Amino acid sequence: MDNATKIKDELDVLCTEYKNNKSQLSVEKTKRVSNLLIELTYCKGSDVSDVAFQLSRFSADVAKMYFENITIIRKAPIELIDKILKALISTIKDPSRTQFYVNKFVCAVIVITKNYTEKALDSNELPFIVAFVADFELRSPANKKQMMKLVNNTSGKIYLLDYSKTDKFQIESIWKITNNIYPELESNRIKALIADWAVKYGFNTTEKSEKPQVKENITSQNSEHSPQEDKQAPVSTAKPIAPDNSSQKSLPQEEKTQSIEAVKTTNDDKISESENTKVLPAMNNVTTSDKVENKQDNVAEVMAKKLYNSIRRDMTNEKNALISAFADMLTPVSKAFESVQGEISKSRVLSAENVVLKRQTEELKQQLAETRSQLQSANQSLIAEKEINKELKIQITDLENKKSDLDQKLNEAYTINSRESSLEAEKVRSELKKAFAFLYEDWLEYEFSDVSEENYESLQAIIKKTFRALERNGIDFKGEK
Repeated sequence: MDNATKIKDELDVLCTEYKNNKSQLSVEKTKRVSNLLIELTYCKGSDVSDVAFQLSRFSADVAKMYFENITIIRKAPIELIDKILKALISTIKDPSRTQFYVNKFVCAVIVITKNYTEKALDSNELPFIVAFVADFELRSPANKKQMMKLVNNTSGKIYLLDYSKTDKFQIESIWKITNNIYPELESNRIKALIADWAVKYGFNTTEKSEKPQVKENITSQNSEHSPQEDKQAPVSTAKPIAPDNSSQKSLPQEEKTQSIEAVKTTNDDKISESENTKVLPAMNNVTTSDKVENKQDNVAEVMAKKLYNSIRRDMTNEKNALISAFADMLTPVSKAFESVQGEISKSRVLSAENVVLKRQTEELKQQLAETRSQLQSANQSLIAEKEINKELKIQITDLENKKSDLDQKLNEAYTINSRESSLEAEKVRSELKKAFAFLYEDWLEYEFSDVSEENYESLQAIIKKTFRALERNGIDFKGEK
């Protein structure tokens, strides 16, 4: 068993304990997991995908300690850090667990920017991770604490990263969440970095609010209203931290009501001034006529008051009708704007998820290409082995044929040898038969003869002839002496 397998087995045991203990580990075991991940990073037979998989299983504390060790103690190159972060992003399979990944990413970005300072600005993955966190924070206003933590703990250095390769929608997500947390930032240095970042990526930081359209409508209908009053009316100016008007959220209902009341107040003032400009000449005429005839003073005054009240009532009714019409026009526009804004937010979320899916698709395509290449190499090796096997089969067939021929020849040789042996034996028997036939006849002459010296010599000669006949036919009867 190699060292990488041993490390993974021990991490499996610690992960089981982590899950059984309600996703918690002691400080000592957290350090142990971090040390094992460092060993796995530099271990032969392991890959960054193995490290990323293990990081995805444990808590953000493990991720924080791991990145601290690999950046402070090991001083790993930023390219290796990028590979680990990219592999960690590719492990996101379940959207419901995004919160756990955001915590890990925030810890990683803070540690890397703190320990690598200028080198961190060369990272290709940190801008993408910041955009990922920003997009997640936009989904719920309550989640902006992570972005606040990211901005404050990095002293705003995330705005010094290179976002030139980042998707436009992701940069807008960073800009939007920055607007949400901007009022809560206290560091002027961070605000200056944000301002420079906004200018660099084409966001306007100063815009003048436009005059309400209803004010122009009322002015055009009131012919008695003086143009100089419009010039003297104060124009509000603001410096919102927002990319454009389309990116602003729709006003809450209370703000809409306040804006309508402000328009009403402004119109009331203008209408009152307009009424005064109409009534004053009548009052002056009444005063002049009062000097001529004292009796008509009370009658003229009463008529002037009636005329004033009538004009005021008519203008008030007209004002209320205009305000009501304006409110009726504003309500559907506001609802439509809210609907459009919601669709824009959804499209941005989908765009961020689409970027993640594109990255995962590219990685899967690369893995598929590598697998195909390996499969092609294996097929070529298999074809070569098949050719070798075919040649071996041909050789075996040839050897079997040769063996069969040799067996046949051997059988034939055995048969011939057997025949020759049989013939030779028959020949020996025939020779012996001839030789012993004569010797047997001689023997019969002396078989029953008397014993004498002459007979002895004759029998001795017969016996010698017998032995010589055996020797001539190849029969060895003497043996080794």
